[in-house]
Amino acid sequence: MIKNDSGAQAINRALQILETIADHNRGLTISELVEELKLNKSTIHRILQTFVEWGYVVKDDKSKRYRLGMKVIDLGYQYLGGLELKTEALPFLEILQQQTGQFAHLALLVGDEVVYLEKIGPHTHPRMYSQIGKKLVIHSSGLGKVIFANLNETMQQALIKKMDFHFVTDRTIRTAVEFLREIEKTKVRGYAIDDEENELGMRCVAAPIFDYTGKVIGAVSTSGYIGTFNSQMIEKYAEYTKACAKGISAQMGYRE
Repeated sequence: MIKNDSGAQAINRALQILETIADHNRGLTISELVEELKLNKSTIHRILQTFVEWGYVVKDDKSKRYRLGMKVIDLGYQYLGGLELKTEALPFLEILQQQTGQFAHLALLVGDEVVYLEKIGPHTHPRMYSQIGKKLVIHSSGLGKVIFANLNETMQQALIKKMDFHFVTDRTIRTAVEFLREIEKTKVRGYAIDDEENELGMRCVAAPIFDYTGKVIGAVSTSGYIGTFNSQMIEKYAEYTKACAKGISAQMGYRE
């Protein structure tokens, strides 16, 4: 444990508590946690309250025991779902990249950001800004816009409250009104467009991926330099991208 860093020490204690609770299926009382971890009772209580508020721990009012909450399980499912999605998507991404000769991306929404899960690019092109694991904002990217367009209204409202609409390039959408107008166009088209909004010189089209429940779980995109991905190619590449997304969705159990 890092003694000279109070922030790191607090995180270490919180993780100690969470892992100790995970080791006991019946849960633990505060007194049992004090005995096992040799930590201050008030410290444990304060950390537990935070975990309860966030849903990572639940308290049984009758037994006074704390056990893992559904939020931990949700995180596990999200991680495993991401692995499955990447595995199922890879063959389709390879086909998409071959059809267009551009970059093919796979991404999913994590919190209020989009995260690249996979990237396949042409060897003849210079490296573009995107990298696996890199995060990007919703309003400036085709991937973000097409995922947002297919979320339920409650999730959309929660996300838009967090969006500050800062501009990534001088072509980035800068207001909620403009963004929602673009989302309506995205719904009608069935794909989203990023026209140098996230990276100057780059154009992108993106389509949504759904799971067996009909819930949007990610998106795929075709991205390229405007020299090789001109405006006349948008519809053609969009059709390839939508077909790719449809194939992945079918593999994830989605049926229209």
